[in-house]
Amino acid sequence: MFSIKQKAAQTAKRAGLMTAGFAICLVGLGFFTLALWFYLLIEFSPLQAALIIGAAYFGLGLVLIGLGRSSGRQQEPMRKEHVASAPDGPPLVQALMYGIQAGINTSSTKR
Repeated sequence: MFSIKQKAAQTAKRAGLMTAGFAICLVGLGFFTLALWFYLLIEFSPLQAALIIGAAYFGLGLVLIGLGRSSGRQQEPMRKEHVASAPDGPPLVQALMYGIQAGINTSSTKR
């Protein structure tokens, strides 16, 4: 078993390595951006190159924001009064009836 000091040292070491890795990745991203800038200057004007790079970063940021917003949401479980008892019959009919009842319960709670 590890003592608290050993666990804290391991955690600090991992945090330091992850921070250093993140910083190095940022430097690499800067060089990739610079290389893309030089390449785009061959094909386009400086204004167009800046717009392309800015739009790419802005789009990536919007995607990450969207992923961050959607990943934190969890559906709350249905309350017992919203769960209908399953009717007798084939499983497909039971599923259909359950879905209809859930829709009715949902629409009645929104009013």
